[in-house]
Amino acid sequence: MRARIVDAALQTLRAEGYAGVSVRAIARVGESSPALVFYPFGSVDALLPAVLRQASQELLGAHKGGRREA
Repeated sequence: MRARIVDAALQTLRAEGYAGVSVRAIARVGESSPALVFYPFGSVDALLPAVLRQASQELLGAHKGGRREA
């Protein structure tokens, strides 16, 4: 469930920008209730570090995947 919420929050952040990230927006994107977003994280501020970690991992993976070994 945590991973699904983080994915929804990342999608929301990409689509709406920081100002558009709210519990309701994340719940809408993740097709869940706002309570399910609050339950594991407690707040959007507590959720954002997990979102940033995932985004960083995706960027790192894309960077590594684009490299060609000689």
